[in-house]
Amino acid sequence: MKIFTKKPGIRREERLFFVENLSLMVKAGLPLSRAMEVLARQAGSARWKQVLSEVHADLAKGNSFEASLARHPQAFDPPFVSMVRVGELKGNLAEVLDHYYKFLFRSEAIRKKIQAAVTYPAVVVGSMFIVGIVMVVYILPRILDIFREIDVPLPLPTRLAIAMANGVVSYGWIILGVLILAIVVLVAAGRTKRGKVIWQIAVLKMPVIGPVIKELNISIIARNMGTLLEAGVNLAEAFEAAADAAGSAVYRQSLLDVRDSVNRGLFMHEAYAAFPDLYPQIMVQVITVGEEAGVTDTVLLSLAGHYEARVERFFETIATVIEPVLIFIIGLAVAFMAFAILLPIYSLAQA
Repeated sequence: MKIFTKKPGIRREERLFFVENLSLMVKAGLPLSRAMEVLARQAGSARWKQVLSEVHADLAKGNSFEASLARHPQAFDPPFVSMVRVGELKGNLAEVLDHYYKFLFRSEAIRKKIQAAVTYPAVVVGSMFIVGIVMVVYILPRILDIFREIDVPLPLPTRLAIAMANGVVSYGWIILGVLILAIVVLVAAGRTKRGKVIWQIAVLKMPVIGPVIKELNISIIARNMGTLLEAGVNLAEAFEAAADAAGSAVYRQSLLDVRDSVNRGLFMHEAYAAFPDLYPQIMVQVITVGEEAGVTDTVLLSLAGHYEARVERFFETIATVIEPVLIFIIGLAVAFMAFAILLPIYSLAQA
């Protein structure tokens, strides 16, 4: 599942509630059509109610649950549809739904932790930027105009503040225009297939953030694959579903290549080993053990837990470290502004 994307018009909480309650009702013996009718009535948003009502209508016509869900790819992820198909064939739909709920719950918990770690510094940096612009464009020029009229040598902080204010006032619109143009060009390029791949490869090669993005992708893929195999989905279909759900175009293509290699007769660990820049050696070795012992699904879920824990620790560390760093930067900015304004006043008092 793409834990960082949102289905159009459908909240993540609604999908989580849907899977959890559908699992409970099916486990209790409620017919699937009746369960979908109940969930459609309880749906919060109009879009979600429409989707569930259409699924219920398809079931009433005699269609399979898998086929009914597959008609709404914007609402239901490929792994979910694949798992439902296997659950219907094997008669263990309640168990499959329970597996998927645990997977969805875990993914959502990680997403919220990452979001919480990133939100605070983003808000602080954004606020600092806005306050800085207001200070430089509106407040500083009025104060510094007074010092320009006084025949007193201005200290270095004041001269720097004057130069900064003049630069922003004189070239601010040009700088803003260039920034907007650069953002538009980058966004447009990032929406093309080639541009998306180039950008994602560049991110994976970045220091600090690159390894974390790599581990995050691995955790999502391992969780997807492990959950699908645990539910009884065959290996080729599991790779295809995991690839369809991958958030990274680079990892999506690698999964399709791994699937093709496995279809040609290679072991899974051998196929993964062909991508050393994307999948670390420890992952390959652990999967080797899992294949030899016949517990590939279990080791994939263990790998997912391992990398999820590493990603969580990274963002928890960032959240802990970033606060004092931001406070220090804000303190420096405030001290600079204070010196720029107060030093000339002190010089006048001495004169």
